[in-house]
Amino acid sequence: MKEKNKNYKKDIMSAVLSSIVFCLMFIFFDILFTYVKLTDDTFPTMLYVFFLIFFTIPIVGIIINLIKRIKEIKGGEEYEARKY
Repeated sequence: MKEKNKNYKKDIMSAVLSSIVFCLMFIFFDILFTYVKLTDDTFPTMLYVFFLIFFTIPIVGIIINLIKRIKEIKGGEEYEARKY
C-alpha cells in the first residue's frame, strides 16, 4: 500500500544523472574532434563529419531512452515487478 504513494524523485534523478554523464562524454568527443579539425588542416573533412555524426547520434538515443525510463518509473512498472 505504501509503495503506491512513494515519491519517485530519487529514481528519476539517478536516471537523469546517468544520462547527463553519458551525454557529456559524447559531447566531449565532439568537441575533441572539432578542436582537432580546427587546429590541423590536414584532417579530412569527411572523416570529421563522420565522427561528428557518429558521436552525436547516441545523444538522441540517450534522450529517448531517458524519456521512456521516466515514464516507466512514474508508471510504477519497476515496483510492480518487485512483488513477484
